[in-house]
Amino acid sequence: MSVVPTGEALRAARQAAGLTQAMLAQRCGVSVRTIRDLERGRVGSPQVDTSRRLLAALGMTADSRRVRVTILGSFGVQRAGAAVPLVSARQRTLLAYLALHAGHPVSSDRLLEAVWPEHSPAVDQLHQQVSRLRQMLRGQQDVRLERVPTGYQLAAPDGAVDLLDFRARVREARRSDWAYEEWAAAIAVAAGPPLADFPGLRVDPAVQAVSREIAAAVIEFATAARAAGRAGEAVEPLLTIVHEDPLNENLCAAVIRTLAAAGRHATAVDLYGRVRHDLAEELGIDPSPDLQRSYHEVLNAGTDVADGSAVHDPALMRPAQLPADLADFVGRDSELRRIREHLLENSSTAPAIVVISAAGGFGKTALAVHAAQAIRDHFPDGQLFVTLRGASGDPVEAADALGSLLSSLAVREIPVNAQDRARLFCTLTSGRKMLLVLDDATDADQVRALLPGNAGCAVLVSSRRTLAELAGAERVVLPPLAAAEAIDLLARIAGSARIAVEPAAAALLAETCAGLPLAVRVAGGRVASRPAWPLAIFADRLANSTRRLDELRLGNLAVRASLQLSYETLPAVQSWAFRMIGQWPSSELPADFAAALLSRSAAEVDEVLDPLVDLHLLESPTPDMFHIHDLLHLYARELSDRTETDAERESVAVRMMTFAGSTSQHALAVMVPRRVPDRPQDVVHSPLRLTFTDSSAARAWLDRMSSSLFQLIRQIPLTSGVVEPGAHLALLLGRYCHLRGDWLGFERSARRALELAESIGDGRLAARACISLALCLDGLYRSAEAQPLHERALDFFRKTSDQLNELRVLVNIGSSYGRRRRNAEAAGFYQEALTVATALGEQEIQIIALINSGESLNGLDRPVEARAYARRAVNLCDKVGDQGAKAIALGTLGESLTALDDRPAALVALNESLRLAERTGDRKCVAESALRLAAFYRLGCDDAAAVNWAQQALRTYDDDESRYGRARVLMELGQIRAAAGDHSKADLTWRAAADIFSALGAPEADVVADLLATVSGRR
Repeated sequence: MSVVPTGEALRAARQAAGLTQAMLAQRCGVSVRTIRDLERGRVGSPQVDTSRRLLAALGMTADSRRVRVTILGSFGVQRAGAAVPLVSARQRTLLAYLALHAGHPVSSDRLLEAVWPEHSPAVDQLHQQVSRLRQMLRGQQDVRLERVPTGYQLAAPDGAVDLLDFRARVREARRSDWAYEEWAAAIAVAAGPPLADFPGLRVDPAVQAVSREIAAAVIEFATAARAAGRAGEAVEPLLTIVHEDPLNENLCAAVIRTLAAAGRHATAVDLYGRVRHDLAEELGIDPSPDLQRSYHEVLNAGTDVADGSAVHDPALMRPAQLPADLADFVGRDSELRRIREHLLENSSTAPAIVVISAAGGFGKTALAVHAAQAIRDHFPDGQLFVTLRGASGDPVEAADALGSLLSSLAVREIPVNAQDRARLFCTLTSGRKMLLVLDDATDADQVRALLPGNAGCAVLVSSRRTLAELAGAERVVLPPLAAAEAIDLLARIAGSARIAVEPAAAALLAETCAGLPLAVRVAGGRVASRPAWPLAIFADRLANSTRRLDELRLGNLAVRASLQLSYETLPAVQSWAFRMIGQWPSSELPADFAAALLSRSAAEVDEVLDPLVDLHLLESPTPDMFHIHDLLHLYARELSDRTETDAERESVAVRMMTFAGSTSQHALAVMVPRRVPDRPQDVVHSPLRLTFTDSSAARAWLDRMSSSLFQLIRQIPLTSGVVEPGAHLALLLGRYCHLRGDWLGFERSARRALELAESIGDGRLAARACISLALCLDGLYRSAEAQPLHERALDFFRKTSDQLNELRVLVNIGSSYGRRRRNAEAAGFYQEALTVATALGEQEIQIIALINSGESLNGLDRPVEARAYARRAVNLCDKVGDQGAKAIALGTLGESLTALDDRPAALVALNESLRLAERTGDRKCVAESALRLAAFYRLGCDDAAAVNWAQQALRTYDDDESRYGRARVLMELGQIRAAAGDHSKADLTWRAAADIFSALGAPEADVVADLLATVSGRR
């Protein structure tokens, strides 16, 4: 039963039926209130009897609401089988044109040109016409006018628009092995040319395309009719179409053959004479070979003559050339589905084409054969298979391939000229359903020369290239096998029992093959050839990357040989680029580093690497990243080691290191502009350096590249001339990790920098690495390990009179003592640093020393002295224009003023600190200011405000993943709750803080323990 509309749909249906709410209620035997509630959506669906009466009253049975739009032949709209009048010519044209593109968007500009060809009105007029059409279509759901970003789209099921119905029936006919009945049903829908009532649209490209589509279908219908012995029933549709397109030679040939098959030989001969005359008069050409052959077929009563070449019953030939399928084929389900859908559901007038592409060893041929075997029954006129040897360096010429194809079709005398061979091949495949598999194609030109000429045929191509220039092709790029698929293939080759006994070894074996089917097949074959050997032995051998390609060889199967075929086709520049990629430490190559690796601009990099991408020796998954398969990467590295000298490889490595170091150094300077600049001898230079205009762009680059940077510093050999720039890069990477709060990465980078510096005996570089590592260890509360590193760095810089770095060490030692809450010793080192910095005029370090001195004095409960240092820091920040440092100094000042109970001044300082921190983007300072405001309000007994500020600080530290900062806020929050008398919550909060401090090894754990003891004493 049909569903009763509700809400606005019911109101529209009632109004369309010309009924008031009262009239509808009376007809249905319900109250007016019920109708009103239904229209307002206040109730759900009514009861069954009421629904039936409503539908009857509204004339809304299922059939009564069905709409169909016809545009093939005369235009019309039917509803429940009755014509729906459209008085307005504009509405008729608009609906007809949208129906012509049913299921596809049409731009507003194109609709305006079609509906108002004489002038271009405002788009509002188009909207008005659409609104009126929607009014006409109310009360049904089949045909909908939908607004899309560029214009409008008519959405409808196949049965609601005759063109969609026609296409659906043609697809069904093509799937039905040329069954006559299906073709007859399809052609019956096409009552005439598209939009025949609209002569102004006859030259529209979309109208012409549909006309060609109908003509192709009628030709195929005629072929099916002749095969079924019912040629006479195809004559009239053919004559109708040829009347519209009298110079279509393929169509005329089909008409002549069909007339002859229907016994109308004289009419066929007469038609040929008229067409030949018209071609000569209007185009100045002779009939095509196929048209001439159709004429000779009539004259010779069945003897086939094609361009003078004798053909031995080609219509009887059903070649079946597909190689045997692989018994152990696995995976590729989605690829098989795409191939099947594209080849079997072709609605074009051209043959369906699928190109399977990937690098060597990915199983392109295996997939092509497997797919072709699965669909061969849909091509009853035969399956052809040609190997084109594209990867061999000696590809098959198109003329030779055509000769082979013609020979397969029983042509005895093959034309000499390649073009004549192509025309004859198109002739012999015309009107037939054949599958052509072109294996290992070289390029698009080679494939184009071998394409059949009709939509009944399908072409499946395999190639190491993407063949992007091949128009209309569906491209299936093969990825590596998934891990489970690779193990499944291993089991099918080596035996499932052996895989089940050693699953871990099998998984490792599959992993080292990196999903390359050829590699898995070779590994499986080697395992099968040694039935008594444990899988672990093979897995261990393949785990050695330097020997892996040697191990992946079995008889005439070898992974290296397969990869070599593609490499040897490369021009010199691309060969060199491929070898350079072998020097990159990972399979992921960022585009920025590709530019440094090749010493090219970004545009030049694309020009150099695009041929590698086309050959699938390299992938470009995103605009800023390249990827190379693991085994291809091994092969590239092997080639580089064998081809380039040690000096050449070192030069490339230095170029990558200096590019990475120079760009990272610049990015860090943009992110932390107030940091003391590096000394000239510590600046990394590279002509390829990238530049950044703001902190977010610099941070984003480092975030994206950090994994690549880690790869670089891990790959540096200790004996190489690359060590010095590598150590600089490791130091810079450590600085970045420090900013991120990545302490593990910070320590790893600092230790690597120290290791590299010591390996070349560079005392200054080693001392800088000691600064970095000691700073990291202090941050991890491992000060006992950090102390000797501080002392080593301080000793070196004092001996070499490097006072700037001496200052840095003094500040770091002070910070080390401060983190351990040894504030008196910290203050001493800060004072020493301040003295030296003042003498040198190093204002940035003066600011740091002043702020840190104030922090230490606050920790010693000496707020008067702390206030003095903080004010000096604020004044110096104003002098040099350092707003970021001023925010920190104001926070220290606010804390000292709070301790002195100068609450108005303290509040001003803390609020200004918060404002500046937010403006400069210093989230740590934002959190610290919020924490100090929480303490300020706690001491002022404003618990609500204190809690609010503490929670804001907590959120900021949570976002930045600072566990230490979170614990400090929890400690303050516990104090707020204790001051409010909520000792239970205070206890829970302090325990959470204690857990974090204890895990970090922070001395604040003892402070929290004392606070917890006070709570226990109150219970």
